Amino acid sequence: MESGVSRPDEPEVPGAPSSPVPAEPPTGSASDAAATDAAPGDPERGLRGVVSAILILEAIAILLGVTVIANGGTSAPGWQIGVILAVALAHVLAPVVMRKRLAFWLIFLLQAVLIGCWAIDAAIGITGVVFLVAWLLILFMRREFRRRLAAGTMA
Repeated sequence: MESGVSRPDEPEVPGAPSSPVPAEPPTGSASDAAATDAAPGDPERGLRGVVSAILILEAIAILLGVTVIANGGTSAPGWQIGVILAVALAHVLAPVVMRKRLAFWLIFLLQAVLIGCWAIDAAIGITGVVFLVAWLLILFMRREFRRRLAAGTMA
């Protein structure tokens, strides 16, 4: 038998409360309270997170392209592998500047360099083209978000 709880088929225990102590209604967690008290903040914060994540995913794709070059029979000299690794490192470090005005210019510069790596290996250049399409889509979404925010039609 649980303490303080009586069931109809069990006898009452002397000295035990006849009904359980009513629980207080939940008031919400601390994070709920912090969320309601917080200032509205930067509306493009989520977009910067998505952009940073895509830059990291692009760096991973570039590094996987290096394994294709190394195992695919293409005999690329060491300096060419070094160029591709430097481009991947630039993609990993690029999220640092996402708050700057020229962040998307940097991203498109990185895309141009990556597509230019087509001269080293076509797989790397194709990766650049695929991610260029993704960046153009994100740029369109950012423009649409800003347009709706300025018009006051955001949900």
